[in-house]
Amino acid sequence: MSDDKKAYDDSAAYLMELMKHQEVVCSTVKDGHILMFKRAWLADLLAQHPDNKEMCIFVKRPDFAKGN
Repeated sequence: MSDDKKAYDDSAAYLMELMKHQEVVCSTVKDGHILMFKRAWLADLLAQHPDNKEMCIFVKRPDFAKGN
């Protein structure tokens, strides 16, 4: 496995684990962003604001830095 593939797999596993604990997580990739939500978290958010036709969600992004 290449170093880049291992780093990608490690980062993906970290995000999944973080999402399990925080219920929502965000990360930036080279061509966009990844937003991950637990279904229950998103359903609860929508249920709390049933009359809102639009919503804005801010998710704090954990930044990853390559180790030296």
